[in-house]
Formats: sequence, structure tokens, C-alpha cells
Amino acid sequence: MILEKVLGNIEFIEKNTKHMERVYLESDALRKQILRVKTDQGNEIGIRLKENKELMDGDILYMDEKNMIVIQTIDDDILAIVPTSIGQMGGKGHVYLREVQ
Repeated sequence: MILEKVLGNIEFIEKNTKHMERVYLESDALRKQILRVKTDQGNEIGIRLKENKELMDGDILYMDEKNMIVIQTIDDDILAIVPTSIGQMGGKGHVYLREVQ
């Protein structure tokens, strides 16, 4: 099955009792227009968006009378560096850039 558009977001529809399959994506995959993924039920689907739109948590890719397929994002690990002064900010930024390169 190839899904080509976002039908809405689960946040903005009435709560219902439809069977919901989830596609778990990391944040960098949300920007891609073409994906091949498996749902949490093991069904393989293709995503080929016609619109130039980023996917979001809760986006509905498929919906019929009984079933729906919804995007769920996976939490990302984030490194937060909080300087206590301007000098420390410059030093931490310099060290971080040197380690990345």
C-alpha cells in the first residue's frame, strides 16, 4: 500500500473506536517525502507524499470505516548546554564544534 497524503491529525478529530495502527518515526524521518516503513502491527507501507509537507506526530495517513494508520514520533535525546556567562558560552561552543568536526 502506498499512501500519498495526510488526511488530518488525530488531535483534531473526534475520539472514536477505530482500530489504530501506528508508524513510529524519528524526527529526521518526518522531513522525508518518500519512506518505506512498517506499522506496529507488522504491515509494510510506502509513504510518497504529493505535497511538500513535513509529517507531524498524530498525522493520519489512512482511514476507512474500521481502521486508521497514524504517525507517532519517537522521542529524541537532546544535549543541552547551559552557560553561566558570555565567556563560557563562547568556550563551550568552540569546544563542541571542534568535537563534531
